[in-house]
Amino acid sequence: YFIQSNLRSSKAFQGEMFLSNVKLLLKKILVVLTCLVISAQLLVYFHNKVGMDFAPLNLVTSPFRSTGSASQTETEDSSFRIINEWVGFCLVLDKEHQLVPGWCNPRAAHSFRFTRQGWLKHAASGMCVMSDPSHEWFVVVGECSPLSLTFLVLNTTTLQTVTGHCLTPVPDTFKGNVESLKLLGAKARSDRVALTDCHKVLSQMILQDENAFLEDRKALLHPPPETADGCDMPALAFNRAPPVLPLPPEEITRCVHLADCVTIVLKTGGRVPLVLDLAQSIKRVLGYHLPMIVVDDAEVEYADGVLDQLLSTPLLTYVVGEESNVGIAEGRNIGVRMVQTTYTGLFDDDAIFDLHTDIAGLVELLDTTDASVAGGRSTTHGHENFIGNFIFNTTLCQDARIYTRGCNWVHSGSCEASPEPIVNFPKCLRCDMTHNFFVAKTKDMQRVGGWSAELKKREHEDIFLRFRAEGMKVVLCPEFKVIHNNKRAHYQTKGSVFRNKKRYWKKRYIQLFLWRWGFYKRKV
Repeated sequence: YFIQSNLRSSKAFQGEMFLSNVKLLLKKILVVLTCLVISAQLLVYFHNKVGMDFAPLNLVTSPFRSTGSASQTETEDSSFRIINEWVGFCLVLDKEHQLVPGWCNPRAAHSFRFTRQGWLKHAASGMCVMSDPSHEWFVVVGECSPLSLTFLVLNTTTLQTVTGHCLTPVPDTFKGNVESLKLLGAKARSDRVALTDCHKVLSQMILQDENAFLEDRKALLHPPPETADGCDMPALAFNRAPPVLPLPPEEITRCVHLADCVTIVLKTGGRVPLVLDLAQSIKRVLGYHLPMIVVDDAEVEYADGVLDQLLSTPLLTYVVGEESNVGIAEGRNIGVRMVQTTYTGLFDDDAIFDLHTDIAGLVELLDTTDASVAGGRSTTHGHENFIGNFIFNTTLCQDARIYTRGCNWVHSGSCEASPEPIVNFPKCLRCDMTHNFFVAKTKDMQRVGGWSAELKKREHEDIFLRFRAEGMKVVLCPEFKVIHNNKRAHYQTKGSVFRNKKRYWKKRYIQLFLWRWGFYKRKV
């Protein structure tokens, strides 16, 4: 009996201890929940009363913009575009209110705003981003409510929800594993936007102030062409090309001495001997030096004596920035912004002047006509498709996911095939694109904004598309030539990390180019 009684007492004691532990645990949970509620209320209070915002001061530090960023004090009056940093498309709203990757169309209302609650609101529709109730991963927009996703901007390219998830472009077959997503190639599809674990590359988004975005994309603000087949490619309007006309005598201002009128701009990647060869060839052909601005972004140690040679070259400004591998587009932009003369000459760093390099002839043409750019050929170039007219064909574009070379590329030989000679310059023709040997009016070069800085490939087509979109006229003088330096192969990869990167990421830069100019056929 005594043992039996003790057994009963022990069981009762254990039951009491269990209930006590459960009560203690519940109290702890209640305290934690109370703290969370109080913290959330304080956060909302300070957010609304003190002006604290979910977005930091500078959302944008990226080559996609020249000026402007979404700021800390986002209100209902300010908006921004969300641009994927990797390949350059925007997050846009389709007809089904789904958030999808699409062309960054400056004529379409695809901007967003942050609300006071940290929700991401589509500016035109007034609806907020939220999870798709019919799908585990995808996101849509709907009426703004507590179901809307709340976002934090952690740095210049990381847009996260408060739960630590990111907006990521994915194929419509996505099953939730972000590590399985492809960066490049045919399998790198982007059909929808999903709420996923943050991918270190694909989830990086740039928030660009709407005004800065419109300034950056102003070349595409021309009215869209009216076409019978419904093709919405904006570049179709480029098929209209005005002729080059002589200037009235009273508007002509002639260049007296080339060194006072023209500055040569080069971008190089540590290939200093080639730059020096070009400078010496200019002196040999002209009898004097021309001002040169050279931007070098390579991570190299210069050989002994090289700096002395640079310093001893007259009229040479050699720029070495703190940031390496900025790319050929931004490197040239840096140089053009420094130009003080009426004209800017653009060359590759491995070009050499010879007796056919008639800079004076190109300047004479620009002095006396309404052309903005005059250029020639680069011998042994091997890329004749880099000279020609832009001819866009809607018929060839109807069934292609991407506009193909048949309808969106420069038609090589088209300038000579249908020649439009220039008055007073019978050996020169109107053309849309020349080789990397041309002289441009500096004010026109600066007016178009130079090259799209994010493009480290396809930058050549980009600048001439900018000229064409702005209605600026380009002239080709086929008999005016520069030659390629035979030493270039020796310096092709030495000391230039970027050249290797450019080859590796070639597909990425092509995608950036296609998305910038709307050559993807996605109607949203």
